[in-house]
Amino acid sequence: YSGDVKQSTENYFKALEIMSGVEDHELLAKIYNNIGWNLREQEDLEPAIDYFKKAEEHAKKINNKPFLARILNNLGVTYKNKGEYLNALKMYDEALKINEELKNVEGQIFNLNNMGLLQSHLKDYDKSISYFEQVRPLLVHSTDTVTLANYLLNYSNTLLKLNFVRQALDSA
Repeated sequence: YSGDVKQSTENYFKALEIMSGVEDHELLAKIYNNIGWNLREQEDLEPAIDYFKKAEEHAKKINNKPFLARILNNLGVTYKNKGEYLNALKMYDEALKINEELKNVEGQIFNLNNMGLLQSHLKDYDKSISYFEQVRPLLVHSTDTVTLANYLLNYSNTLLKLNFVRQALDSA
């Protein structure tokens, strides 16, 4: 159901019905995470948070740390979209700690980029730049060009907001 978020959500709810009484925590974590993602895409943020939290519970039960980090990041984005910036930062930070423990460079870049973007949104440019600068040494270990492009765009935009045109051009 590519592109049909409502149909996709309905299908995940049907999957939950089928899974009733089954304790497959990995599959339940994925289903709840996907429902949360779909609800966030539909800007139904409070229920999205509830489903991400259910996904978090199941991921913790099976100690699936890589997936837990993604769920926490999804929670962070949802809190940011809801205007709950401190909660968003807390989720990003928790995800970052897990990604650091796992030595997941792509995840660390993603989390730090989100933290920098959030601080830029809040006009705390010093903190924003601090997060973006933590990404720089990690980039040599990254092969994900989309993550790199997002980082460069967000960092450059923050520098431009400060009228640091030369630095913005150098970082892009």
